[in-house]
Amino acid sequence: MEKKIIKAPNLKSKREITVVIEPSEIENFKEKVAKAYRKKAKVKGFRPGKAPLSVVEKLYEKEILEDAKDEAIRNKVLDKIKETGEEVVSQIYIKEKKENDDGSIEVVCEYDVMPVFDMPNLSKIKVEKTIKKVLDIDVDEEIDKIRKQFAKYIPIEEKAKEGLYLLVNYEDRLDGKLIKKQDKGLLYLKWDEMNPDLFELFVDKGKNDTVVFEQEVDIGDGKKGKLLRKYKILEVLKEELPELNDEFAKKLEFDSLEKLREEIAERLRKSNESKAEDDLEWRIIKEIYERINFELPESMVKNSYIFTLRSMGYEKEPEDDNLRQSIYNIAEDLVKREIILDRFSDIEGIEVGDEELKEEISKRAKEYNMSVKKYEEELKKRGELDSLKNVIRRRKAMDMIKKLVNVEVVLE
Repeated sequence: MEKKIIKAPNLKSKREITVVIEPSEIENFKEKVAKAYRKKAKVKGFRPGKAPLSVVEKLYEKEILEDAKDEAIRNKVLDKIKETGEEVVSQIYIKEKKENDDGSIEVVCEYDVMPVFDMPNLSKIKVEKTIKKVLDIDVDEEIDKIRKQFAKYIPIEEKAKEGLYLLVNYEDRLDGKLIKKQDKGLLYLKWDEMNPDLFELFVDKGKNDTVVFEQEVDIGDGKKGKLLRKYKILEVLKEELPELNDEFAKKLEFDSLEKLREEIAERLRKSNESKAEDDLEWRIIKEIYERINFELPESMVKNSYIFTLRSMGYEKEPEDDNLRQSIYNIAEDLVKREIILDRFSDIEGIEVGDEELKEEISKRAKEYNMSVKKYEEELKKRGELDSLKNVIRRRKAMDMIKKLVNVEVVLE
């Protein structure tokens, strides 16, 4: 496919333009605005839309003038931006607005554009693809997780200590108000997996004992509340795992324990390969960005930050500064990746054909257990077909970039 560079490089994303709207330009829009008013205006003695234009103009003189000014400004700004050929990726904000004595209006606008750059020499970029080897201990850990799914919990006549389980009823009260209650919950006593202070309260407690734990918590708007959790120990339990043998493997529909271990090892190898591939892609993006260092459009980062928060289950920003910064860094990285892959796609002329789109739709429909036709209709209804095309296009770009850089595979 023929390469093409569609725009000259410009690493900055923030733009500011100044336009002057002459009185004659405002006048050009007054009649258009007046006609729009006439369609909606209620003028006594006339049916809607039938009042003489001169009457409407006189009745709504001030409103028509202000709307004509806004229309003239909007068109002048859009025309000037269009002349630049730049891709605007934010709203256009009026930073300053000055009405002069001669009737002209001077406007300063600010907005973000997609940065434009030449790609670095990818053949000179060297990155490591680190693949973690699957060890016997990794397989053992996975098998233990499966065994725990079949575990039995046996009541014992002992006091609570690390490694044992507790069957408990508990209730939470926030500033005295009951907010949560649960019966027969299973609690694992592990010092490094629970609040250490709470762990100490349980140690040496037994059946029918009560444990009360208090702590101060954030309740929003910078306010604090007192959370009191009260536990009633019903039983002290010991975990009993099924014996690890061929019989256990057969319950999982494997011929033998050896076959089970082989399957788990293969699954872990595929998982490690997938993680290594994902890590490789992010290393490549990092290397490319450091060689270009383009300015990130503030509006894109903000949108990415909100999307990342939502995808992580946050309805609002976390109060923890470090966590908030960590999520913001992820949002920035996502924007870097999107811009780099889109720019590379533009330069290389990467496109998505109808068959590629159909194949992706079919694949995703199967994952969502939907018919291809219904899934495609849903995409069209939500206006997401172009977004899906962009996903495919960026994936093709990433695959091409990985072939152009020097990748050194390292096993650890």
